[in-house]
Amino acid sequence: KEELQVIRYQQGEQYESHWDYFVPSAFPQLARNKTGTISPFAYRRNRVSTLFLYLTDVTSGGETALLAAHGAQKHGCNEEDVLKVEARKGRALLFYSLRADGSRNP
Repeated sequence: KEELQVIRYQQGEQYESHWDYFVPSAFPQLARNKTGTISPFAYRRNRVSTLFLYLTDVTSGGETALLAAHGAQKHGCNEEDVLKVEARKGRALLFYSLRADGSRNP
């Protein structure tokens, strides 16, 4: 279970490019079961989805860029592969970090 997170960005602040999931083998301390082996169900500790609620408008910048939204396979993709959502008061953005079968959804 993950707690609610509220972030207020100040002028010039940003999150760098990242994924909202972890690879269990890269974080064995989070993925081990009671027997000490990496559980095949460790992905269940991943964040399933993220919901952004934009509470204010901004005069410049502030967009959220989803680098693989249009099928790009890696970061550093072409600009046309990037989905950019502008921060506008009242707008919401929902995206999934895992697919229905539990596999990661970059």
